[in-house]
Amino acid sequence: MLIVSVFWVVQPFLVAATWALMIAVATWPLLIQVQGLSRGRRSPAVAVMTLALLLVLLLPFYFGISAVVEHTDEITSRAALIREMAAHNPRWGAERVRGELLKLGIRVCK
Repeated sequence: MLIVSVFWVVQPFLVAATWALMIAVATWPLLIQVQGLSRGRRSPAVAVMTLALLLVLLLPFYFGISAVVEHTDEITSRAALIREMAAHNPRWGAERVRGELLKLGIRVCK
């Protein structure tokens, strides 16, 4: 019963822990190289690796979120247009709506 309870509590964190483990294993050789460049000291190497991984992992999120925020008006207007087209033409499928948007010069992914 205790094992089941512990698993139930830990379950939401298993995916994050798995990703953390994969990142740690994948970057371990680089950490050893950075430690060699810092004369064998572990603390500066860990600090450099932490900053580098933060940049590698968080910078794409920053650019993605800023692109969405920058184009919010365009996204909402296209979504409203799609909702309006679907409301006025309930028998149209997604491909027909996409085709009509392409005729208007609005590129939409599948």
